[in-house]
Amino acid sequence: MAVGLAGWLPVVNFLSLFVRDELGGGIAGAGLLLAAMHGSRSTIGIFVGVILGRFGSQRSYAFGLTGLAVLVAVMAVTPDLRLFVIAAPFGGLALTLHWAAAQTYVMEAAPSERRGLASSIMSFVVVAAPGIGGLVLGTLANTYGFRLFAFLATCLLAMAALAAMTLLPSAPTPKSSKPSSVIRLTKDLLDMLKHPAVQILALIRACTTVIYGAFIILAGPKLMEAGGDLTDVGWLIFISAIVGASAQVLVGAMSDYIGRRGALAATLILGALATAIFGQVHGFAVLLMIWAIYAFTQSAFQSFIVAIAADIAPPQLISQVMAIDSTAYSIGVTTAAILAMMTAETEPATIFWAGAAVGLIGLAAVGRLPASHRR
Repeated sequence: MAVGLAGWLPVVNFLSLFVRDELGGGIAGAGLLLAAMHGSRSTIGIFVGVILGRFGSQRSYAFGLTGLAVLVAVMAVTPDLRLFVIAAPFGGLALTLHWAAAQTYVMEAAPSERRGLASSIMSFVVVAAPGIGGLVLGTLANTYGFRLFAFLATCLLAMAALAAMTLLPSAPTPKSSKPSSVIRLTKDLLDMLKHPAVQILALIRACTTVIYGAFIILAGPKLMEAGGDLTDVGWLIFISAIVGASAQVLVGAMSDYIGRRGALAATLILGALATAIFGQVHGFAVLLMIWAIYAFTQSAFQSFIVAIAADIAPPQLISQVMAIDSTAYSIGVTTAAILAMMTAETEPATIFWAGAAVGLIGLAAVGRLPASHRR
């Protein structure tokens, strides 16, 4: 997982700069690309739960990494934004498969009473691994250009896919009397979509990823406008890793004992405040400080939401809930991308105000979680 994320997440953070500076598409072009990628995730991507049910989380994770490697390879060679946009929906489906399978694998492997800790360890890897990768790739991009950056990221993703397929053991799966047919798996997915707690948690996830989308689209360009360069964007990713990873294992372990609902609510308040302030300030040092707070909240969201989702789902249906979660994730990013296309060139602060507002909507939704899942 660490190798794959060291290749993929720096690509996400540099994507808007690549589209703007290398392909000449501007911030609106970056919004279009993300809308194409996450639009596919937020529509047909939900059915990756059926693939997970058929092939298992370990093999599905390898398939997802392979698809991401292909997408970044396209980034390395394409001379035209239009070709990248055409490839993006397929990359979006690979991204859904990657995240849903990774989360399912961790939750299947972890004892139910230690899911908070297991989820936080995953969050630790999610934010720590790209730190070194982002700093190194950012420095290389600043010196040698984006194409070398994309080529090396492709190599990392391909290595991770090979390791996942050949070295990663299969996760223990709960025994079920139900046959694992496509019809059965699809019915299970639709049944979980009707579950009120799953619907509320999906809304909360989408709210957190509107915030995420605002940052990945505009934080890099905003930092460069404040006097930074591509190496500084690499440092931005590194700071995310240090701040996000440093507290996640402790946060997740504590949530097993003091409750995830209250911790998630407090983190949503902090994330909404950081988002609103980031859109209004322009000093380089202040931007870095607020980015660090944002990075902490995003990794905390990951810890809490994945653990709550596993609490909600019957053991044999964890993969279906993770597919729903991954779809909700992309609905939020797609919303942010559409806002960016509409406002980023003229009123860039708007997207940050919107992110803060939906963060507060997520806060209200936390209070609507059924009592048995408030913990």
